[in-house]
Amino acid sequence: CIIDRRLNLAGAYMIVAGTPSAAIVYSSGHLTTRDFLRVGVRMVAVSLGVLWLAMAFYWPWLGG
Repeated sequence: CIIDRRLNLAGAYMIVAGTPSAAIVYSSGHLTTRDFLRVGVRMVAVSLGVLWLAMAFYWPWLGG
């Protein structure tokens, strides 16, 4: 199911090795793991909020 994949991928924001671009930025030494967690938790919350809004309003509008 697509929702399961999105929820699993949302956690990639919080870890350094989640995406290649994050690993490159981390290797520069300017960011710490804590920086990734601090921003990642917020991004996961926003992602889940958008997903919830889509489920609550868009899907019923489609007739689902």
